Amino acid sequence: MENTPIEDSFDKSGKADGACKEPRGLRRVLEKAHPRGSLGRERERAVFVGVAAFILFYQLIIPPIVGMADNGDFEYVTKHFQLRPSDHADPDDFFANPDRFFRYVVQTWRFTAKPSTAQFMPTSEILLAAPTILVNHLLSKDGTYDIRLIGGTHALLLLAALYSLWPCLLALPGARRRLVCAILLLVAGDVMYVSYFNSFYTDTAALLFFVLSVAFFVRFMQATGNPTTNGVLILAFLLLFIVAKAQHSFSGIILATLVLLCRGQIAARFGNLRRVVIAGVAIAMLGATLGMLLWIPAKYKSYAVYNVLFGRLVDSGNGRDVLSELGLDPAWASLAGTNAFSANSGLQSPEFAAAFATRATHMKLLGYYVAHPSVAWEMFSEGLAQMARQRPAGFANFAKTEGRAPLQQARSFSSYSSLKVKLLSMHTSIRILHLVVPIACLMVGWVASRLSTGLAYGAACTWLIAFGEILLGSLADVEETTRHLFLANAMLDILWIAAVILLLAVLRRPGVTRRAEGA
Repeated sequence: MENTPIEDSFDKSGKADGACKEPRGLRRVLEKAHPRGSLGRERERAVFVGVAAFILFYQLIIPPIVGMADNGDFEYVTKHFQLRPSDHADPDDFFANPDRFFRYVVQTWRFTAKPSTAQFMPTSEILLAAPTILVNHLLSKDGTYDIRLIGGTHALLLLAALYSLWPCLLALPGARRRLVCAILLLVAGDVMYVSYFNSFYTDTAALLFFVLSVAFFVRFMQATGNPTTNGVLILAFLLLFIVAKAQHSFSGIILATLVLLCRGQIAARFGNLRRVVIAGVAIAMLGATLGMLLWIPAKYKSYAVYNVLFGRLVDSGNGRDVLSELGLDPAWASLAGTNAFSANSGLQSPEFAAAFATRATHMKLLGYYVAHPSVAWEMFSEGLAQMARQRPAGFANFAKTEGRAPLQQARSFSSYSSLKVKLLSMHTSIRILHLVVPIACLMVGWVASRLSTGLAYGAACTWLIAFGEILLGSLADVEETTRHLFLANAMLDILWIAAVILLLAVLRRPGVTRRAEGA
C-alpha cells in the first residue's frame, strides 16, 4: 500500500469525501482521542496566545526594553522615512559615533529633512515600518519616533502566526498539546529572536513572514479554515519573505519547486483553476527572486567578496598565491585581516573599489572552493560554529539611557538559546547532527506514519533553504556570520518542533501508523 496524502481524503470544497470513512494522512496520525467543547478550546487558545503576548510585551515594551543595536543596516529602512537617531548630531558618520552603532540600542528617533546617502535595497520590512510612521504621527506628542512601535508591530505578526497555527494542534491529546505549546513559547519567546523585533533589521521581516507562511501552509495541508484564504496568504507571505532581504531571495527557486510538488493538494482545493494557480504562483516566486538578484547593488556584492577574501582566504602566509590563483593582484595581500567596513579597508579607495568590483566575483570564489574542497569544508565548519553561538557577539540589547554597560546583552528569557549554545559548542559532530537529525526524523516519519506528502515536501524545502543560508553565510559573506545565520537557526528550530510534534503524535497510539497487514 502506498502512502496516502491528506488531499486524497477531501473533495474540492475541503470537506471529507463520503467514500473515505477514515481520515487519512496527518489527520489519521493526529486523530483526536478526547474531543473537547469549542469553548474550552478557545479558552486554551486564549491562554496560549496571552502568555506569548505577555512574554513579548515584557521584553519589548516595558523598560528597560530589549532590542538589537544597529550595525549600519537600519538605513536600508529608515532612509525611506527620513529617520535619524535623536541623540546624535551627525548619525551618518559611522566612525565618529561609537555609541550609535553596536554599543547601544537607539530607542528614540527623529524625522529630518536631510537626505540619506544609503543605497536603495528593496525589502518588505519597509511595509511593516510604514504603518508605524502613520501611528506615530497620530500619537507622538513631541514628534519623535519610539522604536517600540516597530517592535510591537513585529510582535503582533508573531502572535498572529501562533494564533493561526493553534487549531492545527487540536488533534493532539490535551497533555501533549500543552507540551507543544510550552515548547513553542520557550522557543518563540527567547531573546535570541525577540531582541530583533525592536530593530529595523530586514532579517526580522524575513523571519516573521516565513513563520506566517509556515502556519498557513500547515493549515492548508490539514484543511483547516478556508482553503482559498489559506492559499492566498501563503503566497503573499512567501513573496514578502523572498523580497525581505537579498540573501534570502534564492529561496524563491526552492519555493517554486515546492508549488510544483504540491500540485496535487492545490488541485484538490482549486479544481479547474489548478494549472493557472500553479503556474502563476511559481512564476511569481521566480520573478521575485530574479528581481531581487538584479536589484542588488554591485557595491553590496563587493562587500561580501572582500570580507571572504581578506577576512578568511588571504593571510600573511599564502595571500599572494591565493590572489594569483583567483586572477587578482598579488599586491593586494597587504590587505589581509581587513574587512569591507574597517577604516583601512581597500574599498575606501575609489580606484581600488572600481577594480575590485569588476575582477573579484562570487563565481571566482565558487571556482576556488571547487578546486580546494578542504578550504570550503573548513569555512563551512567555522560557519556552523558561529551559528552555534545563537546570538551575535558585539551587539548590545539595551539603550544607553538605561545606564547599562556598552555591548551588554539581555539575560532574561534566554534559557533556550543558552542551552543550545552549551550543546552545540561541544563538537563539530554535534553541530552536524543538529543540522541533519530533524529533517531525517521528519522524512522517516513521513514514510512510517503516512504523513501528508505536502507537509513532507514543505519540511524538505525548509531544510534546503536553511542549508542554503548556511552555505551563503559561511562561504559567501563571512562578516557577522552569527547574525547572518539568524534565519537558518530559526528554520532548524521549526523543523525540530515539527519532529517533536510528529513523535508525540506517533507515540500516542502505536498501532495508528502501522501499514495494513499484507499491504
